[in-house]
Amino acid sequence: MEREEALIEDETTDEDLLLNLEQAERVSAVRDAILGLPEHYREVVLLCEIEECSYEDCADALGLPIGTVRSRLSRARGRLSGCD
Repeated sequence: MEREEALIEDETTDEDLLLNLEQAERVSAVRDAILGLPEHYREVVLLCEIEECSYEDCADALGLPIGTVRSRLSRARGRLSGCD
C-alpha cells in the first residue's frame, strides 16, 4: 500500500514538473515575442495587456492620442499572432 502511494506521489510530482516546465516555456515565448516588437508597439502592449491600463490611461502615460494607442495595439496584436 505504501509503495502504491509513493508511486502516486511520484507521478503527481512528475506531472507538476512537466506542467511547470510547459508554463515556463510559454511565458518565455510570449516574453520573447513581446520583446521582439518595435518599441512603439511594445510599450502599448505592456501597458494595455500586461499592466491592464485603459486605452485612455495608456494614451495619457505615453502622451499619445487614444486613436494612436488603439491602432498600435491592433498592429502589435497582429504581429504577435502572425497575421501581420
